[in-house]
Amino acid sequence: MRAGKLSISLSDYSGALILFKHGISYLGDDKNKWTSNYDMSIELYDAAAESAYVLNKRDDVKIHVQELVAHTKTFDDSVHCKLISCSWLTVCN
Repeated sequence: MRAGKLSISLSDYSGALILFKHGISYLGDDKNKWTSNYDMSIELYDAAAESAYVLNKRDDVKIHVQELVAHTKTFDDSVHCKLISCSWLTVCN
């Protein structure tokens, strides 16, 4: 997460997306990551979706937003990702 944020501070969104995806891969299987690493999962998926949005990678935005929204416990946990998704739809239409 820290390395991805550092990449963003250097305007390297491609590197950040790779780092966020790498972080997601270390969280474990789908069921486990959302129970044992809930907060980190939210941070990584949200950051990955935002980086993909900046890079205009529609499929990555969709994948990360859907995964996050499907597993969050509260609306507040998913609101930023939902805003990214809405922004994406506005730009595409």
